[in-house]
Amino acid sequence: MSLLLKGDSILIREVWNDNLEEEFARIREIVDDFPYIAIFASVDEQGNLPTCGTDKFCIWQFNFREFNVNKDVFANDSIELLRQSGIDFKKNNENGIDAVRFGELLMSSGIVLNDNVYWVTFHSGYDFGYLLKLLTCQNLPETQAGKMKENFFSGSLEKYAGVLEETPTPAPAPAETPAQPLEAMDLMTALQLVLKKSLAHGGLARGLHEGAKVIEKHAAQLCVLAEDCNQPDYIKLVKALCADHGVGLLTVPSAKTLGEWAGLCKIDSEGNARKVVGCSCVVVKDYGETSEGYNVVQEHVKAH
Repeated sequence: MSLLLKGDSILIREVWNDNLEEEFARIREIVDDFPYIAIFASVDEQGNLPTCGTDKFCIWQFNFREFNVNKDVFANDSIELLRQSGIDFKKNNENGIDAVRFGELLMSSGIVLNDNVYWVTFHSGYDFGYLLKLLTCQNLPETQAGKMKENFFSGSLEKYAGVLEETPTPAPAPAETPAQPLEAMDLMTALQLVLKKSLAHGGLARGLHEGAKVIEKHAAQLCVLAEDCNQPDYIKLVKALCADHGVGLLTVPSAKTLGEWAGLCKIDSEGNARKVVGCSCVVVKDYGETSEGYNVVQEHVKAH
């Protein structure tokens, strides 16, 4: 196991808007060899940091543009501490990372939706909350945030907390009264998660014409139609193809909803979908990785 490193042996890779994609490319290259991540320091099984082709160990510092000290609410002591640590808020506003683009690259980085990645954490509720808001493109629900965290960050979140500091993992807390079981995931939430995971793996075909072609090629695993589609002939064709090829078929209330879930939208700084392009049909070619959402969808398809 690696000992704590001296400060001069660590290279802090500053990430700004103009080098964001380049640094995520590096992260994608190393994540299989350094699967233990501490928001965002990646280490291997011995606790060693990556070197990224340099003679020093590397960690990443992502500088975002969204926070504005002239407009947003903050704690004075926290801001002063950050300033003393070298954070230049003006520079962040001018050259910082767009949070929406960060979320898109994070989704395709191999860090999330990966059972082989483990997150080293300490009081990380807010960290994962902000990340989940970026990844799901919406405000967090009140009842299923924990289940969403489990789906996106599926590795053990606290198990390796002692790795970075050579300290033993804290003893488990005394047993408490069992909590009430979580509500079962509803079908629409499950379908939304399935489509986002499939999108992240390049596994979606969008549109009635493209969907029909995928089904005809026996490459479809699931078809989703919008109930308000105004092209009845195409809908009839797609339904017939699904029946003929044994493809599961689900519907959602509107094309706007389906378009948002299939990534046909812009996400604003608050994580809300804007300029949504309606989509009447989405076909799943590749689910990516299985999850509770996948299980819920499959059970519903089999039952109907």
